[in-house]
Amino acid sequence: MDGGGLICVFEDATAPLALGPRERLEPGDVALLAASPALQRTDVAWLPGHTGDEVRCCKCQIPVVTAPGLRVRVLAGRFAGVAGALPWPARCLDAYIATCAVLPLGQGERWRLLYGEVVDEGDGLRALQPSHVLLWSDIVENTDPAGVPVSISYC
Repeated sequence: MDGGGLICVFEDATAPLALGPRERLEPGDVALLAASPALQRTDVAWLPGHTGDEVRCCKCQIPVVTAPGLRVRVLAGRFAGVAGALPWPARCLDAYIATCAVLPLGQGERWRLLYGEVVDEGDGLRALQPSHVLLWSDIVENTDPAGVPVSISYC
């Protein structure tokens, strides 16, 4: 393990993520960890850059914002006036987007398509079919010159 970060086990994961002999994250859980776990899974996302205390949140502790065509889990930061579950200095959203719905994008936000198909319309992501997207912002110290995280794991 090396360097801390935010970890998200996606809700549709088929098994918990073991963190140690008596510790695990269940599907839908998120955490800020002091060190990176060994990740060999596609149903887990890791965003590096956390240097503070470890914090864990179970699925039921994560605020969810719903709007027509959107179901957004606010992992960190703020979205639609709702504060996220983790004290991460940037916004991180786990979003499900229905066909033709649009997820608004803030300036400088980055995203990864986990499944489905979306079109980046500049100020939002429009789903061409039901889609799942991880969206984050302000993780400048962990990105390459193109703005892509240097060590993100995703589906």
